[in-house]
Amino acid sequence: MEEFDRAAFLLNARVVVEVDGLGLVLLPSGFI
Repeated sequence: MEEFDRAAFLLNARVVVEVDGLGLVLLPSGFI
């Protein structure tokens, strides 16, 4: 289960980085 959570977090982090590169800020759902 922890591996799944980590994978989901990394995926969210990747999305955040890509979106932030467009000038937007989006926190990963797992961070809130």
